[in-house]
Amino acid sequence: MSLTTKEVLEYVRLRASAGPYQFSRAHRIMQDGHAYGIFSEPFYMPFLWGVYQAMQNLCPAGRIVVMKCAQSGWTESAINMFLWFMACRQENVLYMLPSDGQLGDFAQARLTTMMNLSPTIREAFTSADNVGLKLGWNRALYLRGSNSKSKLREIPIGLLIRDEYDVMDKEGREHARSRLGASQYKWVYDLSNPTFPEIGIHRAHLIGTQEEFVIDCPRCKTSTAPIWPDSVAVDPDRLVCPSCGQTLNVQERWESEAARWEPLNPGAPYRSFHMTQMITPTVIMSELMADWKDAEYDNTKLQVFYNYRLGLPFAAAGARITDDVIRELPRHGPMMVTHPGPCVMGIDVGKRLHVVIRRRDGGIVWAGLSDWESLPRLMHSHHVEACGCDIRPETTAAKNFARSFGSKVTLIAYNPNAGATGQQGGMEEDVKKLTVGRTEAIDNAFALLFSGEESVPENLPDDYWQHHKNMTRQVVHESSKQDSAQVANEYAAWIESGDDHYAHAFVYSELVRRGGSPFSRSQIFPPAQGTDEVDSVDNAVRRLQGRMIDTIGPPI
Repeated sequence: MSLTTKEVLEYVRLRASAGPYQFSRAHRIMQDGHAYGIFSEPFYMPFLWGVYQAMQNLCPAGRIVVMKCAQSGWTESAINMFLWFMACRQENVLYMLPSDGQLGDFAQARLTTMMNLSPTIREAFTSADNVGLKLGWNRALYLRGSNSKSKLREIPIGLLIRDEYDVMDKEGREHARSRLGASQYKWVYDLSNPTFPEIGIHRAHLIGTQEEFVIDCPRCKTSTAPIWPDSVAVDPDRLVCPSCGQTLNVQERWESEAARWEPLNPGAPYRSFHMTQMITPTVIMSELMADWKDAEYDNTKLQVFYNYRLGLPFAAAGARITDDVIRELPRHGPMMVTHPGPCVMGIDVGKRLHVVIRRRDGGIVWAGLSDWESLPRLMHSHHVEACGCDIRPETTAAKNFARSFGSKVTLIAYNPNAGATGQQGGMEEDVKKLTVGRTEAIDNAFALLFSGEESVPENLPDDYWQHHKNMTRQVVHESSKQDSAQVANEYAAWIESGDDHYAHAFVYSELVRRGGSPFSRSQIFPPAQGTDEVDSVDNAVRRLQGRMIDTIGPPI
């Protein structure tokens, strides 16, 4: 007797409700005609088992974070999770990608192919034609781009999957969590290749359990996660113990219970995992080594190698304010509530005013939050003779403040052309205005920190340095259409990954400290692609490490 669709779906729920791996093993057919699995060649991926266990054991409002490498089975794990969740937990799912433009390819290449190959799953979905909405097991799978916040309204969900977390629109990424409010589960699964240290998925990973896939060496008994490049041998291609050089066979070690996930931060509020291609079955060690050598003198290629091959964040020297840079800055005691001057002030305008006050000859004396009514007191108590204030978004209030102090206050705007350099000043409506190239201005101000020239107080606000660390200098690649032809454009820009108000206040203070005129600072930023300045930059890095920075010209 044949079963009805309803009876088949009930059978699915009873047979494979234990977890997403059991469900996919029972009901997903892959392109090679075999059932989905992670314990047989050629896709032997036992490292995924720990994550599948974490999925099925999530508590309400639970979260899993995966800082992944490329091509290692993680997107398949996310698909298996939402299939099981819809069928067995009976709530809706939001699968989020960075942009709406990626949804069609994902739906066609991943979901449609999966349904065509897997009869049980195909039968479960009553609507699969709509790119942004799939109906299965009487539940909704919403596909959304993080750049379309309006499409996130009125979609109640119990599971949120954010795939490629690091390159998502940050506001849309966070707004999606509000859609979990009515659920009894409120589960979140975040996965992404990392980009830069302490931002995005790397920051989320650090807050979590920070689990690494550890392998026990049968010879020296050392337990360690694979380390690049010490764990790699290319003659012949094999994974080795970084301590003694013994060959490590992942399958053999796993089956003898000598390979497992181990947390570095076991008391964390959620589980987080890091994955490297060194333990994936489809990667040849000599290929990794060849890519590594090819990227040795190219920061762009190194970025790709670390992010996609090793699953690690990467920032070239001088591309980011780090804890090491901050530790090397000279200290001069606590912040000063008054100062005899002369001082300069920088103000970044937002919901609150973030203020940085420095001596005219350099060195921070005070930083904190203020409001328009309290600014005059700060101007007088620290004998501020030059102040740079953000002209937006409260233009009227900024102009009124500037008029009350005459020529002491300059209203500053960044040039809307991202690649612009130089400065343009003048008077407008009785106030001084200055328009500057954003990247160049930040380069010049941050050079004081990279070179260790700026002295700082011990008790800056708790979030002061995080605002600086949230900015990373990147090479941006864009293309535009000019005269019916696509024209490539490449420029350097500081990209923020979170609040950066104190950083901009510091930049504004440096602009007015130097009188608003262009100046050269020592730089250690990597050159743009296609230049021949690699040697000069390397020399600058060496001088920085020796605390002997010389001026090497204008910003690169």
